[in-house]
Amino acid sequence: MYTLYCRGTDKSGASRVGFIMSKDSTANVLSYKITSDRVAQMIIKVSDRQKLRIIQINMPTISHKDDAVDVVYEEINGLLNQDNASHTIIMGDYNAKVGTQRDGEQVVGEFGIGD
Repeated sequence: MYTLYCRGTDKSGASRVGFIMSKDSTANVLSYKITSDRVAQMIIKVSDRQKLRIIQINMPTISHKDDAVDVVYEEINGLLNQDNASHTIIMGDYNAKVGTQRDGEQVVGEFGIGD
């Protein structure tokens, strides 16, 4: 059995962030915070003295204005300044492109890296 911690809209193509945890692991979840459809944080007890902070993100694509990207960075910084943890992981969909797009190509780069 699993528990889903999630936020997002039901619109097609909309952003969503979340975590899926085994039922056994949920006992170690100290906090779960959602700042938007693009940023969520979970703090997990690793041991009596250590906590792991995981920040899950879904960055806006290049078609969004720079302000939308700035908002996500501000949310991440806000979370980093609010809670203390022994270790921090920032993960998710960065919507990054690697390589150079060729004429008529639907994806970027050969095998996802460089020219």
